Amino acid sequence: MDLFVSLKPSMGGPLRDLYNNLYTVLANRGFRPKRQNVSIGLTVRGLSVDVVPARRHAGSGQDHSLYRNRTGTWTKTNVHNHIQIVRDSGRIDEIRAVKIWRRLHGLELPSIYLELAVIRALRGERSGLAANFWKVLDWLSSQIQAAAIVDPANEGNTISDDLNSNEKAAIATRAAWSLRQSNWGQIIW
Repeated sequence: MDLFVSLKPSMGGPLRDLYNNLYTVLANRGFRPKRQNVSIGLTVRGLSVDVVPARRHAGSGQDHSLYRNRTGTWTKTNVHNHIQIVRDSGRIDEIRAVKIWRRLHGLELPSIYLELAVIRALRGERSGLAANFWKVLDWLSSQIQAAAIVDPANEGNTISDDLNSNEKAAIATRAAWSLRQSNWGQIIW
């Protein structure tokens, strides 16, 4: 589950401090938080939760600034826009299947990156879930290392830059390995 925490524009201080303070609060409450790129990961009663703190821009509707832990910088985005794109994509089942695959294989692939990659991989496809899942694995194995995935809410934010070449190579390698398996139980269980 992703939990988006929208903070008021008047919430002072650098985004880095807001991110780190949330991490500290979660740790002090007995969770074992994990710093991720724009979120803080934790497990609650067996459920994996990513908490994404963001500060809303004044007078700009749903635009928010997110702290990017990996680079120590921030980015502007619109999560409401992301939700609409994913919801309207017609690819919810494929996205869920790939998220399960990602988790089971221990891969680092941020949710919005994964969602936009699935949508791109299946552009124009009309097959069923199983065939589409294979097409996404094929795309991941052959395209993820070179494809630029841009934030639809901010063209200056290239989401695919959030992973380094080693992380992308690990995804491509695991997708290629999955494509060679003959049993679904080895790929997604």
